[in-house]
Amino acid sequence: NKMRWARGAVGGTLFCVDDTTEALTQRGWVGPDDLRPGDMLASFDMAAERLIWAPMQSVHIFDHDGEMVHAQSKTLDMLMTPDHRVVHYKEKRTKGAKRGTTHWEVGVAEAQDIPVSHRVQIPTAAPFDHVPVGEPITDAQARVLGWVVTEGWFTKKNRGREEWGGALKLYQNEGRTADLIRADLREAGLEYTETSWNYEGGNALHIRFNIKKTSAAVLREMLPGKQLTPALLMRMTKAQIEQLVDRMIEGDGSESSVGQRCLIQNPGQTLETFQMALTILGKSFRVSKHGPGCRKVLIRESSTTENGRYSVKKSERVHYTGRVWCPIVPSTSTWMARRNGMPFITHNTFKTYSIAYLELMHRMWTQGGPEGKKAVGMALVMLMLMGGAGGLPFAEDLEDVIDSLGQAMGYNISAKQWRKQAMRSVLGESLGEFLESGVSGLPGSPVDVSGRLGMGNLLPGTGLMLTKRDNTRDLLELAGPAGDFIKRGFAGAGMALKGLATGGQRALDGELGAAGGAVLGGVARGALEVSPGAVRNVAKGIDMAARGMYRDSKGYKVLDTTIAEALAKGAGFQPKSVAEVQEANSFMLRSKSFYTQNSSEIKAEWAKALFEKDESGLAQVRERLAAWNRNNPEQPIVVKMPDVWKKVREMGKDRTQRIADTAPKALRAQMREEVAGLRG
Repeated sequence: NKMRWARGAVGGTLFCVDDTTEALTQRGWVGPDDLRPGDMLASFDMAAERLIWAPMQSVHIFDHDGEMVHAQSKTLDMLMTPDHRVVHYKEKRTKGAKRGTTHWEVGVAEAQDIPVSHRVQIPTAAPFDHVPVGEPITDAQARVLGWVVTEGWFTKKNRGREEWGGALKLYQNEGRTADLIRADLREAGLEYTETSWNYEGGNALHIRFNIKKTSAAVLREMLPGKQLTPALLMRMTKAQIEQLVDRMIEGDGSESSVGQRCLIQNPGQTLETFQMALTILGKSFRVSKHGPGCRKVLIRESSTTENGRYSVKKSERVHYTGRVWCPIVPSTSTWMARRNGMPFITHNTFKTYSIAYLELMHRMWTQGGPEGKKAVGMALVMLMLMGGAGGLPFAEDLEDVIDSLGQAMGYNISAKQWRKQAMRSVLGESLGEFLESGVSGLPGSPVDVSGRLGMGNLLPGTGLMLTKRDNTRDLLELAGPAGDFIKRGFAGAGMALKGLATGGQRALDGELGAAGGAVLGGVARGALEVSPGAVRNVAKGIDMAARGMYRDSKGYKVLDTTIAEALAKGAGFQPKSVAEVQEANSFMLRSKSFYTQNSSEIKAEWAKALFEKDESGLAQVRERLAAWNRNNPEQPIVVKMPDVWKKVREMGKDRTQRIADTAPKALRAQMREEVAGLRG
């Protein structure tokens, strides 16, 4: 029961944006037609609340004719299918704090559920963990590049030649800006001369900086066509990018009296790369027209917003006919998007008992003679073909061992994710997916059989070695089929009893017809729960065909489904779209669980050390926190001392008082009275 969001054809159509929306890659802002598997996308780590570069696995593009949600404000423009998953921050009351104290909590919701409210904000920027790649450049070169793309031009090599290749000229009025250019040219080691003159009627001395052709050669190579490129930007550190942006604004921008800055440029590669630079710096922006042909990039730096987050001011359903698309980023399920010059962070929108196989092969090997041994070999080949590398004998068991060792050493890792990413990067998308999942990984495969026919999980209960929120499933593995049947038996009995109770209540109210329906419904649901898997698959297929969707055990919609997928489910095969949706977020959920548990334990140990005034214990927990942050720099744990002191105060209360103080509001007064009685 693992989650996997929007990896199949059907799931992909649920979670898409229109085809004018672009994604930020290390190659710049790119539309759906130019994205390629393996592209590094700007992606949002929801645990750390920071942007990182993460590999894109695939991109899905579909034709759409139907409703879309158009969410807008001065700094937002998003056109999404109603079920598209949107990253947002929601203002929530801080439990245990004084009345009126709130905090912002990051989460994901469908586009159709994002309200027009100042209490819900969409992130348009975030701190970026950017690491430069390629040949480095100097700080002075970064600043000079800012002057060149805004104030400079290259002369032609020879008279009559079209290509630029000669000396570099920079024009500026005498004053502060000219002094900055001089300092940057000198620090970059560029040979130059100056020419000055006054225009008739002018009010300033004009300076032309002449950089010799030999000194300008390296700048010409960096700026083909005098255009700032993403490749050059990726060679810079964040500090250098900030210096570049500052110089570009000095050259072709302005700053208002309240400190709001902008850049004015003609449309082109330089303007596009400038917006990429702002995103790497964690700055929000919007692009608007400036005159007949120019564009104005306004940097949104306001004291009334936090980390570039803005509320939706207008949201409406509109009809849209055209293409929709979504990139798949397995490691984070998020990506940085841009529409109409406005960026925003958004989301990807969404086994049987193999021991029997071992028993069968054991009988064939020991009782079937030479033909039996040949049959075992053929069975293994077939299982590997169907299950892929993930279905090799004991593969999942080995992954559990590796991951548990990593957790024991303080690393939040997934061997399965490593293997899958390595196979795709080395072998390519299609071959890597085939070797990982067998025939289920082939493009267009309608059903997923890798989980049903793979033999990766042969040792029951290996998941108990992992630190996670709920180990119920691993315990049931130890009990085998009997444990699963007992669990479903109690669940079915509970459903039947609930139906009987509801029917009895309605009978007392005089609603005899409704009473009979409630009793029959409860008994029917209970009987279905304890039915064989084949019966439950048929019932599930009928439900999918009737409702046009796959629902989870609680009745919540997972994704829309087709009649063909309903038939496949009724026949006992999991539709590939459903299987992919159910696995995409498994690593994220487990990673989040391990992170949350370690964070809670560290805070609890910190509080205990303070409560007991144990200096050695305090030193140990500080070292544990430092070790975690060293081992998991992309998932740092931050200890807020007000939360720790709150735990210290809670430790000073007796148990009955703690229970009463943390009870729901409706029970709190009653429990406090009982506590007072106990103390009396």
